[in-house]
Amino acid sequence: MTDPPRLHHARGTAENIPGLLEAVGPDPRDSGWDALSDLLYHQGTVHPASFAALPHLAEPARRWSPV
Repeated sequence: MTDPPRLHHARGTAENIPGLLEAVGPDPRDSGWDALSDLLYHQGTVHPASFAALPHLAEPARRWSPV
């Protein structure tokens, strides 16, 4: 993710996003997805960090199996 300290999410700077992205598992029920959603898509609002995180969110999401 490009320059997280300069980007913002719903609760402040995005310095914590790289760690959350690294920790999130491929299981869509992983609580890390809820944490990321709360910061990057809080109440339907997106932020600069939301766009920067998209490529990093796509990789684990691709590993989800269809239900």
